[in-house]
Amino acid sequence: MRYANLLAAFTGPLLASAQSLPDSTAKGITFTGFVDVYYAYDLGHPKDDERPQFLYQYDRHNEVDLNLGLVQANYERDRVRGAIGLMAGTYAQANLINEPDLLRNVFEARVGMRLSPRKELWLDAGIFPSHIGLESAIGIDNWTLTRSVVAENSPYYLSGAKLSWTTSAKLEVAALFMNGWQRLRRVQNETPCVGTQVLWKPREGMKFNWSTFLGSDTPDSLGYYRLFNNLWWSLEGEKWGVQLGADAGVQENARGAWEDWFGAVGILRRKWTNGLAAVARAEYYSDDH
Repeated sequence: MRYANLLAAFTGPLLASAQSLPDSTAKGITFTGFVDVYYAYDLGHPKDDERPQFLYQYDRHNEVDLNLGLVQANYERDRVRGAIGLMAGTYAQANLINEPDLLRNVFEARVGMRLSPRKELWLDAGIFPSHIGLESAIGIDNWTLTRSVVAENSPYYLSGAKLSWTTSAKLEVAALFMNGWQRLRRVQNETPCVGTQVLWKPREGMKFNWSTFLGSDTPDSLGYYRLFNNLWWSLEGEKWGVQLGADAGVQENARGAWEDWFGAVGILRRKWTNGLAAVARAEYYSDDH
């Protein structure tokens, strides 16, 4: 795959937090928002002004457009929590095109309850951001403006249930039961899709994450099983930062053989001031099938 483009975007928070409550026992509702407007010129001059189909961010050629406009409300108390986020933009049009019409503008919609009065053990259900990858759909949370090919070809969102346990300030683990590989509604199969996540923070500024997916994202008549692993490591210092990530997956094909794919990304950042940094990204992606 080859592509080249000129891209400019303006991103930023739309609304500040509606509350600032330092006391963790007095949690309530917060409102946030985000707007990401862009102009992209693809030197490949894509047909119908649609940039390559493996891209879901900034996918329109030669026009000023909205990539993601998001408004969100979060609610959290000691024993219950929830969130609802609504979105619009070309990201939603491209990435949720196969979802039911009424759900294509839902960024997040979940509710959760704490299962233990003494432990940070939570059960959440609904639509939530994916546990896979170090890059998110919200541009301001990422080091680079564009997303890596690894990020564009792994889930940005999931639906189902998530059991998470923060065992300490350094370790979080989770188990997930999902409707599929980036799906809001399950395809016609009886095969469960499950996943895991381990997030380890050995020291200040350093994170290590391992996420998995196991299941079938095709109807039972096909029964193609998929096994996927994602690893990433991040180190953020006062001036320098490094992010490294790798994906590896295998999926069964119609002949009963297993096809594999692999991707890797490395990002280096140098902060000059609080608002200015230089960032470089190198990546590799291999998927013969």
